[in-house]
This record gives sequence, structure tokens and C-alpha cells, in this order.
Amino acid sequence: SIVVLLALAGCHGARPTTPIAPDVAALRRDAEAHPNDASRQRRVALAELYEADGDPARALPALERALALAPNDPMLHFARSAERVLHGHPSQAVESLLAAVDIGRRQGGAEAQAIAEVAANDLASVLSDVGGRRAIADRLRAVLADPGKLGPAALREIAEIVIDDAYARGDVATVTSTAARVGCVTRMRVAGPFGP
Repeated sequence: SIVVLLALAGCHGARPTTPIAPDVAALRRDAEAHPNDASRQRRVALAELYEADGDPARALPALERALALAPNDPMLHFARSAERVLHGHPSQAVESLLAAVDIGRRQGGAEAQAIAEVAANDLASVLSDVGGRRAIADRLRAVLADPGKLGPAALREIAEIVIDDAYARGDVATVTSTAARVGCVTRMRVAGPFGP
């Protein structure tokens, strides 16, 4: 009888180990019923963009509603950048990516730092599709000058953009100072036939 009791106790409260995808229609109804709830608006916005039964055409209005309620949510800015690229507006994606980086600079925190790093990486990709690379690199130079709470991974991604721009302009001094600022190897000595 003790074995049966232990078996029942072990089964009580058992939860499925596989996550269940949210029902986007239910999330829409929930968000409509609670228009001023930032977390509900966030859930439906991300579901519209990333879930299989989401509607990417509904994503931007949902993201805009969520951002109006939570303007300092780095994930919403990052998702907005993905939506803008998806719908052929890379210059608008740049502004959202820069916003995500800036939030990481001001907030710190693991999520904001991870998003800032990926946003900076995506900036490098999107910049090839938009004009104004120099102006964006100047904004990122300002971030490097005052990194706030950004971690080394995000700073390295930002530095790569700044360094690429400096190389394109022939500005070796900026290349050298930026590389030194983020800890890049600027000199090395090789001894023997075995490499560095």
C-alpha cells in the first residue's frame, strides 16, 4: 500500500514536458479584452509574428499597441525589426534595432543584454540594405563612448560595425582606437613554424 501511495504521490501534479503552443485566436481575444495590459499585448504581438498560426499582417499593429504600453521592452523592439525586414522596410528595422541596443545600454539585465547583442549583429546584416551607414556608425560610436550597462558581447558586435565603417573611410585611427577599446588583439608576435 505504501508503494501505491508513493506512485500516486509521484503522479500527482505531473505536467507535460512538451510545451504547448499558444492558441493565437485565444491570445487575440484576451488582448482585445485587456487593451491596456502590456503583457497580454506583448504575447499576442509575438505570437502573430512567430507562431505558426499567427498572422504576420497583424503583427505590426499588435507590436505598435504593445510598444505604446511598454516602450522599454527590448524584445518588442527586436520583434518589430524582424517584422519590418519581413515586410520590406529595412530602414525602419534599423531604428528598432538601435532602440533595442539603447535599452540594453540603459537597463542591463540578462534579457536586455542578449537582445542588444543579437540586435547589434542584425544591424550589421541590415545595413547592407539601407543607406546612411555612416550616420548609423556615428550613433554606434556614441554607444561605444558611453556603453552604460552593455556587456562585452554586444560591444564587440557594435565595434565590428564601427570598425567596418572606419575601414571603408580609411580612418585607421578609429579602427585602432575602437579595437583597443573592446579588447581586440592589435599586435601579436609569432615564434617558430607552429603559428601564433
